[in-house]
Amino acid sequence: MTLPTESKLLSRAAQFLVIEIAHSYGQPVRSFGDWEPLYDAKIESITENINASPSECVFYLPGRRWNEDVNIYFADMIRVYGFDDNNNKVYLFVGYIVKKLRQFSGGTEKGGKYERLGFMAVDVRWLIASTCPIFGQISMGADDIERESWEPWGNSFTLFEGMHTVFNDDGLPNRDIDGIDMAGINQACFAAKMSSYCIPWNYGGIVEYILGPATLKNVEKYFTIDPESLFENNTRDWLDWLIIEKNISIEGLNPMTALQLICKKIGWAFTIKYSSKGEPTIALFKCGKPATKHTLCAPAAYDPASDNRDEIKVAVNAGKVMVSHAQFDEDISNVVNAPYVLAAPRRVEFTAELVPGWVDSDLVPDTADSNANLFFTEAQLETLENPSQYSFYKNYHTASAQCKRDVGRIFVLNETGKYTESETYDRGDRFELGDILPADMLKDEDGKLAYGYFDHVFLPCITQVLQNSVGILVQISYDGGSTWHIPSAAIVPLEKEAGIMITEANLSEIKPKPTAVIDGGDLDGVELNLWTSLAKDKLSGSACSSWQTRVKVTASIQLEKRLIKQMEPVYSGSPFYQADVIAASNNFVKQERHSSSVFSAANMPANEQDDYEEFTKYIDKLKKTLEDTSISGRILLERLWLNKFTVGDAIEKFEGRDYSFQTSLGEQDLYPEIVQITYWPQKQKMQLITRDLRFSENR
Repeated sequence: MTLPTESKLLSRAAQFLVIEIAHSYGQPVRSFGDWEPLYDAKIESITENINASPSECVFYLPGRRWNEDVNIYFADMIRVYGFDDNNNKVYLFVGYIVKKLRQFSGGTEKGGKYERLGFMAVDVRWLIASTCPIFGQISMGADDIERESWEPWGNSFTLFEGMHTVFNDDGLPNRDIDGIDMAGINQACFAAKMSSYCIPWNYGGIVEYILGPATLKNVEKYFTIDPESLFENNTRDWLDWLIIEKNISIEGLNPMTALQLICKKIGWAFTIKYSSKGEPTIALFKCGKPATKHTLCAPAAYDPASDNRDEIKVAVNAGKVMVSHAQFDEDISNVVNAPYVLAAPRRVEFTAELVPGWVDSDLVPDTADSNANLFFTEAQLETLENPSQYSFYKNYHTASAQCKRDVGRIFVLNETGKYTESETYDRGDRFELGDILPADMLKDEDGKLAYGYFDHVFLPCITQVLQNSVGILVQISYDGGSTWHIPSAAIVPLEKEAGIMITEANLSEIKPKPTAVIDGGDLDGVELNLWTSLAKDKLSGSACSSWQTRVKVTASIQLEKRLIKQMEPVYSGSPFYQADVIAASNNFVKQERHSSSVFSAANMPANEQDDYEEFTKYIDKLKKTLEDTSISGRILLERLWLNKFTVGDAIEKFEGRDYSFQTSLGEQDLYPEIVQITYWPQKQKMQLITRDLRFSENR
């Protein structure tokens, strides 16, 4: 025997919805007319969505031909409202017509003719996303500030398109401490990094930028919001919005996807709610901590022994929310309870000597005629009719097509041992990276040495001058390392290994200060410069390790190991260890300056960072969002419950079958949350979608 359904009982009256239209004027739209009822329209569905997906309303005009002109146009506003059980006016939808739905069929032998004219409207999230792209940086330019007092000119601002919308770029604060006052609403804006009037962006500040009046300038005629008001009522977990993160980019996004991105980072979400006058506003809510938990009624199956046929009547008369149909999956397939979280690769600054990166036999000094042709300065070369007849110019000057561009120019760290003793090279022992690693970078969490014999590349130092890196420092010694000189020459780092290339055209122009001459040997009395110093070492016949010409570099390298953590589940919805890789490279950094750096002894400031504690907090937050069982469901209710459910509410249990949806994650109780609500007024039914959108019926 089947129990009667709620729709067949007379205890519940049908809920009627009113649909109205306000025509738009101008292109682009400048204004809207008065609200007028659409008496002949029937609402097919209203779907309330979460986050960046706009809510939708689909309605049609019965009896109208599909090709009729019915005085309903794109951009006209639609609003739908009804009355709850306490006779309070409840707005379900306010939005803009974006689609005309024309359907017809000429009929077949098995089916009749059919035609329909319908429309679809979407809420203000679509309008914001479609008209307000985010790029550049909103800030105060030279024309927006009074020069003498440095005070802003009211609501004046400039969009600097040549900069990217990156908050706390390079880990440095770049938010203006005051922002821009725009008719009583503050627009959070950018400032010069590390200036005296800037502070770091926290998540709340980023939301204030995304929803500020300057960002939403293109919709100011249709929608306004004071973003600071979003946080006034969110006393629970409000500290989430004070979290500061580095290098957050929303360049090229629209405000709705950008807001969703920021909310997702801290476990929040948003939707659209309406005031008593039908004015839309954005509402934030904390996922996993619903303000309202609902108990629904799913009557037990018919039991002849107890004859429970009146169970639905009793429940309806008691005001219970009756479930007509339900489908829900308790799913562990998407649980991630043991992910690997990867932060930025570790980085260290150090000073080390380099070795020549060329074959010795390619360096052949011309000592003929008492060293007359050993080298030529640039001034001397200009006087020669045919400089290519001299080996110095032909083989070692970059203006020559036959120049051996590695000889005397490339110096390398030799960390892989490529240049160690062999038939080709004889450059001494391999450079041991462990010698310059700080103690907390030397070994990994398992106690193993945290480096391998790979080729690295030189990166700029983390030592800074006025918040700018000092770059890569190269020094040359002509006396075996007793004294060091900074060459006035063009030098670039190698692209494939840790080394440098001197790109200066003429090596003889690189000289010590003060100038000097060579003392003793085959080149006694010859001017001392980089070329003659190398020539002297080569002619001496000694091993590279005994050369007087030395090159050292102060730079940083990025290691193969990085901050990494595998979260091990403590409380989890799955009995398996289910892993994934989560990249957080831009947000958590570990970089240090080793004591070998020449800048360390000079006590110069350095951008040393150790984000391990912040990294650990980030991982703890991830645990709460990834290791819970997913409960995804579709629940059909056989009446329209206005002002009863909202996106972000939770389903606690089913009465009748006595089924609880509660799960626990440590000390926190979790319930499936409503992420979509669909109303079908013609059928007097509504549907709740819980937890995720795998069952979502978005068009």
